[in-house]
Amino acid sequence: MVIPSHIQIEIVKGICTANCIMCPVPSWNLEPLVMSLESYSAVMDKIKIHKDSIKFLTLQGRGEPLLDESLCEKIKIAWQNLRPSTSIGFASNCTELTPDLSRNLLESGLDLIICSIDGIKKGTHENIRIGTNYDEVVENVKNFIKLRNDLNKTTRVMIRFIRQESNYDEWDDYRKYWSEFIDIDKNDSVVKFDVHNWGGVNINKENIELINDELNMPFICEELYNRFVIQCDGSIGLCCVSDDVNDLNLGNIFNGSLVEIYNGDMFKHYRQEMEAGNIFKLELCKNCSVPLSRYKRQIS
Repeated sequence: MVIPSHIQIEIVKGICTANCIMCPVPSWNLEPLVMSLESYSAVMDKIKIHKDSIKFLTLQGRGEPLLDESLCEKIKIAWQNLRPSTSIGFASNCTELTPDLSRNLLESGLDLIICSIDGIKKGTHENIRIGTNYDEVVENVKNFIKLRNDLNKTTRVMIRFIRQESNYDEWDDYRKYWSEFIDIDKNDSVVKFDVHNWGGVNINKENIELINDELNMPFICEELYNRFVIQCDGSIGLCCVSDDVNDLNLGNIFNGSLVEIYNGDMFKHYRQEMEAGNIFKLELCKNCSVPLSRYKRQIS
């Protein structure tokens, strides 16, 4: 029986302040939705019995978490139900990271905020994260870090760079710049991830097949072993990448149990096929670059 160590709850669906060039969400025509506190509390009641196994709680999905006016309250509820075993965090484009919200987040018990900034140059970032203002985002993040330090809070800050063709040559300067603002004693970091295809786009399968040969073992994706994705309406995604429109009917957390759903027929089938070396026969995995991207990070 598999129990996930990472729970992802989508608290905002189909609403964002940016139109990023690598994000397919705008093309999905999702009905905008923010998970209510009542629904969120019901989800928490379902998952808290497994809190000793849950190491991470991510409050995000197909939308910008900071647009949820109840975000800080939801962090407090998670803290009350899942701590001390679970680290609570989310990623943001930080356009809405105002001083007041920053203070409330820091007071709520937030463990980690991942700040998405994709260039050291204003034009680079704004051409990737269309609709954002680079100067405002940078100022918001710097102010958050300063306030965190002034309040002596332990919230980790990760400055995240999604490396792609238009910003490829900026990483070294980016890392040097942001390293001056983070605090390694608080486990802050500046990281880069190569852009992935979020499923549905062809990749070089030969590379993954070579990796299989090097490892002398079937190539599997940890998403289906570690992460449990709960969408805004309570429905379950196969993973956070390929099941973009969530039409697999895997179950709903409001009328099922976490363990039963995560060990259901579809999850079992995908795990068995991966372990048999058949990842390219799986409809939602065959064109996904995430496993390859993760492997490259592990060996780099």
